[in-house]
Amino acid sequence: MTTAYRVLVICGTTDFNAEPNGVDRELLTLARLRAGLGQGGTQLGVLTFAQASDGVAQFYAKQGAARVFAPAQSLVDALPAAHVNLAVQAINDFGPDLVLAPHDTDSVELMGRIAVRLANSELGSRSVGVVTGAHDVDESLNIRKNVLAGEYDSTVRVQGLPLVTLRPNSVDTAAAPAAAGEGMLTSYTLPGYDAVRMTEVTEKPRSTRPNLEEASIVVAAGRGIGGDLTPIESLADALGAAIGSTRAVTDAGWLDHSTQIGQTGKSVSPELYVSAGISGALQQKVGMDTSKTIVAINKDADAPVFEIADFGIVGDLFTVIPQAVQEIQRRKEN
Repeated sequence: MTTAYRVLVICGTTDFNAEPNGVDRELLTLARLRAGLGQGGTQLGVLTFAQASDGVAQFYAKQGAARVFAPAQSLVDALPAAHVNLAVQAINDFGPDLVLAPHDTDSVELMGRIAVRLANSELGSRSVGVVTGAHDVDESLNIRKNVLAGEYDSTVRVQGLPLVTLRPNSVDTAAAPAAAGEGMLTSYTLPGYDAVRMTEVTEKPRSTRPNLEEASIVVAAGRGIGGDLTPIESLADALGAAIGSTRAVTDAGWLDHSTQIGQTGKSVSPELYVSAGISGALQQKVGMDTSKTIVAINKDADAPVFEIADFGIVGDLFTVIPQAVQEIQRRKEN
């Protein structure tokens, strides 16, 4: 029997009438494995920033949570400090051996803030370590992640409490099916959290395409598109894919910065990554190096992207992609 640990998962699901979102399903699966659920372990805790309710507690109890931690009030318009206060209280109360969160910009910032607070806590400082962009945490709490633009797979061991962000598409959710937990709810009132509040939030236009970080197929555009998104959008629609881009594309204003993949953008791990008009510089490679299959389209036969691609097409994307879309549609019809 493997060692069972106390694992706290920071979840971001907001629709409690459905299943956990894709990222949370992976986090909860890994947490159930490390908490020993199915082997008599009941050491899984969940921290949610949704307002505390019996419904929220029951939702996570079905996922194996023995404890559920949540704010007593809505944090919809709260600044990050409120989330940090809540997380620190939950960690001090639950005493986890491992804390897991999604690998996204907000969570990376949150983990950093939590680490600083725990290291300087009035309740006694704790030895902590933040590891971002992991793709596995094994039964000995060794953390695996890619480094140096994916050239190496490293193993990290934290001497203290590991605060780990997990890259999407890293965990097989069938590895540890949902198992019922007690779901005991602990709610926290955060006095003074609303001393400074967000006064206005502008919602981004919703897209029918998959979320970029969770998508199983990504079509990424580079400088080679020259500002014409038509072939990229056509291919993405034909494949049911999310659209990504390089920094050059977002800096030019051709796509929103939320689509940027790379060292200063998002990290993706899709089953299929189609690179169109991208040279393949190191900064971009960092964000997609764990993609299962990489297809590159570039008219420059010497482009660095062909060194990492599983399949390469030397040609003009404005000629290649329409032919690919036509063939995909033909096969769908048959």
